[in-house]
Amino acid sequence: GTPATKQVDADVISLPTQRIWSKWQKRYVDAFGVPDVKTDPRAFELVAWWSDGPKIGERRDGLIPILLGHTSSRKYGVFNDLGKLPASTTMVVSSQDAKIVATMELIKVVRDIPKGDPNALTKVLESAPMDADAAAITCSGTLVTTPSGAVSHEENTVAFWRVKSFEVRGK
Repeated sequence: GTPATKQVDADVISLPTQRIWSKWQKRYVDAFGVPDVKTDPRAFELVAWWSDGPKIGERRDGLIPILLGHTSSRKYGVFNDLGKLPASTTMVVSSQDAKIVATMELIKVVRDIPKGDPNALTKVLESAPMDADAAAITCSGTLVTTPSGAVSHEENTVAFWRVKSFEVRGK
């Protein structure tokens, strides 16, 4: 049978590239913005769009739009099931005023991307399927204590999406 998928209804916020301390690499790195679990009580419920990259429906310098969301092994995370979604799962992304609506279809999921390898995520994103129009990223893998003593998931998962329809309503 077809696996049941959970409907996720989440607000999307825009966040720029952030300079963060990498728990895995033990140095500061540039990273996609993701809702801060220490300062935002809704962080696990939000999806972040990387605002330094393209918007949904755009490509810029070979880059596709990036969406980010948290996962948690202990509670709800907006992307908890991202790595379990079957091909052809549909995602609808709309502007806050619902004047722009993109319907997207899942075309590929890449799991087991090690956070300890500073180039692994970049390689996966650079090898996106030619028809990919967006990527969604979340943490995955075992929850472990990092070399710096912090607790974190040891891997990432990336889901690639293709736009099936793009609608602009009104003016």
